[in-house]
Amino acid sequence: MGRIIGNVKFEKMLRGMLPGEEGYTMPWALSFDEKGGAWLNVRFPVYRSKRGSARLRIVKTGLKRNEYDIFVGEIDYKWSVGSEYDKIFAEEKIPMGTIFSSEKKKLVYQNSKKTD
Repeated sequence: MGRIIGNVKFEKMLRGMLPGEEGYTMPWALSFDEKGGAWLNVRFPVYRSKRGSARLRIVKTGLKRNEYDIFVGEIDYKWSVGSEYDKIFAEEKIPMGTIFSSEKKKLVYQNSKKTD
């Protein structure tokens, strides 16, 4: 049997965030369905600062599993509606309540309904 030599570093996942924690994840951790619902894949890593593709800012706002603020307006990324990839990881996704487009907290989605 093989051995592991050295210290193993594990990434923190979105689902492991505590209320008040802020970090950055990949934009494709967030997806949208055909009905306008927003979904977050909580198996994605979260980092304390931007790094590589992890540039979508996210804040854990409460103890419930879907209490996150996600700041989509701070990055240049275009989301598409659904994909086969989303279906593969469906059990790891949670419905999102509130998504903001900028630091000024312009409401984009609330309770799975898009706002103007």
